[in-house]
Amino acid sequence: MKKTLLLCCALLALAAPAAFAGLDITAVACNSNTSPVSSPTFAFDCAFVNNPNGGAMVPQTLFCCFQLPATEDSVVAVDSALDLIVGAASLPAWWQFDGCNTQAGGVPSVYADLIRSTTLCVGATAFWGPTGSAGPTGFASNFNGHGPNTGHFFESISRPTPVKLNVTTNYFNFNLNFLADNATESGGTCAGCNTPATLVYNSALILNSRAASRIGPESNPTQVSGPGLKSNCVNFGNGVPNGCSVTPAKNKTWGQLKSLYR
Repeated sequence: MKKTLLLCCALLALAAPAAFAGLDITAVACNSNTSPVSSPTFAFDCAFVNNPNGGAMVPQTLFCCFQLPATEDSVVAVDSALDLIVGAASLPAWWQFDGCNTQAGGVPSVYADLIRSTTLCVGATAFWGPTGSAGPTGFASNFNGHGPNTGHFFESISRPTPVKLNVTTNYFNFNLNFLADNATESGGTCAGCNTPATLVYNSALILNSRAASRIGPESNPTQVSGPGLKSNCVNFGNGVPNGCSVTPAKNKTWGQLKSLYR
C-alpha cells in the first residue's frame, strides 16, 4: 500500500505542470498574441516620418512581458535592464541614445509607456493600473566596458499601492518605443539607423513593498532573467550573429543599478 501511494505521488509530481518564468521582448505583438503573432525580428523603418504635418509623433514599438517564478503579494515596482549590440565596430550616431539621438522633436527618442494594447497583447495581463508611472528610459554606451558597439537600457516603473502578481501568469510590463525622426533616412542628422542590431531583455527586478522590513536574503528583490514564453532577444533587421548570447546579464543588486541612474 505504501509503495503504491509513493508511486502515485511520484506520478502526480511528474504530471504537474512546471511553473514557467522568464522575460520576453517581441516585435509586432506581445508574446501571447495569436493574430497577429509576435516576431523576434523588429522591422524598424528608419525612413518613417512620424509627424509630416506637425502632429504627434508615432513610435515603433517593442513589447516587454514577464512571468514570475513564485507569487509576489506586494509588488510596487519593476526595474528592467536591456543590453544592445550593433553590427559595427562602434555605436553609429543613431544608436547613441545618450548622444546624437537623445531627443526627437523635444521628446525622448526612446521611451516606455504602460498602455497594453487590447488587440496586440491578448493573453498578457496588465497590472500597473492608472497610477503606474514609467520613468525616463536610461541609456549608457559601452556600459561596464562591454564594448564600443554596445549599450545598456534601464527602465524603472512603479505604482503607489502594492499589487499581487501570481506565478504562471503572463504579465505585460511595458512598451519600449523608438522614434525614427533623427535618422538621416527621415531627414535627421544621426546616421547608421539601418545598422543591424540585437537587443536582449536581460533582467527584471521585482520590488516588494514589504522587503524593507525583512531580514536576510528575503529583503532582496526577486530577479527574473532568461527567455519566457517566446524570447528575451529581438533583432533589428538581421541582427548581430550570436547577438543573443554576447550580451549576458550581470548580477547586480537593486541598489547598484539604481545608483547608476540617479
